[in-house]
Amino acid sequence: MRYRARMSDTDDSLPAYQPLQPADALADASELPFSPRYGDVYHAAAGALAQAQHVFLKGNGLPGRWRGRPAFTVCETGFGLGLNFLALWAAWRDDPQRSARLHMVSFEAHPFTADALAHWHGRLLPGPLQALGAELRAAWPRPLPGLHRLDLAGGAVTLTLGLGDARLLAPQVLAAVDAFFLDGFAPARNPAMWSAELLADLAALARPEATVATWTSAGVVRRALAATGCEVRKVAGFAGKREMTVGRWPREHAGGVARAMDDRVRAPSHAVVVGGGLAGSSVASALARRGWQVTQVAPPAGDEGRGHWAAALTPAADARDTVRARLVRAGALRATGLWRPWTDRNDPAACVRDVGTLQVAGRRAARSVEATEAWQAGLQALDWPSDWLRRVDAREAAALAGQPVGRPAVFYGGGLQVRPVRLCRAWRQAAGVRELAATVTGWQALPTGGSRLTLELPEGRRVSLQADLLVFAAAGATPALLRARLAPTAGSGASPGMAPLSARRGDSLAEPGRRLPPLHHVAGQISGFAATGLKVGGPRCIVAGDGYVLPALEGWCVVGSTYDHDARWGEPAPVRDSGHQLNQAALRRLLPLAQHQEEPPAPAWGWAGWRAVVSDRLPTIGWLGRDVAVATAFGSRGLAWAGLAGDLLAGDLAAEPGLIERELRDCLLPQRPLAGESPHA
Repeated sequence: MRYRARMSDTDDSLPAYQPLQPADALADASELPFSPRYGDVYHAAAGALAQAQHVFLKGNGLPGRWRGRPAFTVCETGFGLGLNFLALWAAWRDDPQRSARLHMVSFEAHPFTADALAHWHGRLLPGPLQALGAELRAAWPRPLPGLHRLDLAGGAVTLTLGLGDARLLAPQVLAAVDAFFLDGFAPARNPAMWSAELLADLAALARPEATVATWTSAGVVRRALAATGCEVRKVAGFAGKREMTVGRWPREHAGGVARAMDDRVRAPSHAVVVGGGLAGSSVASALARRGWQVTQVAPPAGDEGRGHWAAALTPAADARDTVRARLVRAGALRATGLWRPWTDRNDPAACVRDVGTLQVAGRRAARSVEATEAWQAGLQALDWPSDWLRRVDAREAAALAGQPVGRPAVFYGGGLQVRPVRLCRAWRQAAGVRELAATVTGWQALPTGGSRLTLELPEGRRVSLQADLLVFAAAGATPALLRARLAPTAGSGASPGMAPLSARRGDSLAEPGRRLPPLHHVAGQISGFAATGLKVGGPRCIVAGDGYVLPALEGWCVVGSTYDHDARWGEPAPVRDSGHQLNQAALRRLLPLAQHQEEPPAPAWGWAGWRAVVSDRLPTIGWLGRDVAVATAFGSRGLAWAGLAGDLLAGDLAAEPGLIERELRDCLLPQRPLAGESPHA
């Protein structure tokens, strides 16, 4: 049965969240890593690296086949200890004619811990590969099911690691693969890893002239590969093994997923990103990191006082692991990796602090002891890694927060406290993005491709700006900007080549404003409290649940945030006394000691902004044509969606392996169907 996304909280027909079962390797009599689960060793007795060189590199014509190419993508079944990957990375690193970038997609149902990897790497890796092993382990993900992106070698090497059953993950991967490493325990020991169905799913990712190599010559494997159109043959095996299998997919048998991805590829040129917030900064920096010349256009910022002083990124979880929970988790994981250069738990001035989040029971879960127990037990039953999510008692919660909290709680180790304005600025500057303060007054598709924008500068002067790629990432203003498209010149229009995989045939940009799901606009307010005015100061970690309280930054505790459905879109979001009162109530509810002040704590300042929300509470990230994309409707999860948006769009243009499962990506497309739920940010 294929794994599909839960499209709603009432869909009970799908497989539940499946916790990972870690590897349990032992040393056998020959001191080789051995799996008791499968009764087989992880590599040949003659050596894993020598086997990787003979079977997987030589069997796929490497390093020769990647030379002179902008990127090269490998797909592997059975990551194991990562020795094939490290051998591949080393060969690529040592080749002066290597491709500009190297990607690997690999699957592993039973991942090792970083400590276990360190043990085996210490025994098995030669000196020249020890540094690569250390870098891999430093980026090693938490053992959570799904796809994980690891950026290595300064981003020139990426590893997309699928943790879970390859039979479930392979049809969810978006990749255009040049070479396949078929590895894993022997077909007789683990036949599922060599099934005809799995190999057919992998063949869908094969580029024209993609190659495959494996150490086995089992007839069942050769026949399954041949059934996909692969031209299979036997060659001399490794270390006395008489035969192994290699193959090639001729152009006419290339995979459909790979063809669709390659149709999207664009050489880096000039991109204009409209929008100066998290969405715009995510897209602009991602494009710039991939060699695009990027101009980010946003209206001039007025004096907002302290503005959006601080915010929280908290992963989401629910007992049935719905689409939104999976996407928030993916976004939080990606953001953690992307923002590592600006993360420092101990520096209050850092753009990002990894302080963790105490998530207290919400109103429904707190209505009774039984409801609270059911809420905590439901999350605990998913068997999350304890450093990601764990149930805490009142004593541990108080120790984490530095003071008692108002309700039972769980603790997310991945919670981040973020300075949004500072982070956006650092993100753009690190990538080399050009910033332009201006207002877009209109835009026009050009007959030769790309667009021309008309801009109004702060001094009132109007200018024109031409772009090969245009991305609207301006939150609730995005639909109006799309409608500001001028009449197209003769011969212009969107090429179908960049349409999303799930796009409807015949879609065009004739009425771009109608291509987006309906947006709802909800104002939200935060309040700033002097930490010295609180009885115990601010909490040590984020405390959230029907509101949030953040640790003190430069003497200020931020509390938020409200949902103001009465504010009028088109006007500045209002800071209201009623909003301060709601935030005061949240402070007292979450941190009970705030109730015991001689004078109730009062906020010193406030800030309000607008959220753009779609009824399914998911962002809209995708293509409206070959040259135009959108990243909008981030709602109150802007930090999580910003972890995904830029790399999803920029990765499309380079045919990079997808960051998230295909079913999740389809849920973000502008063309997606909506179930019609009422909007909640």
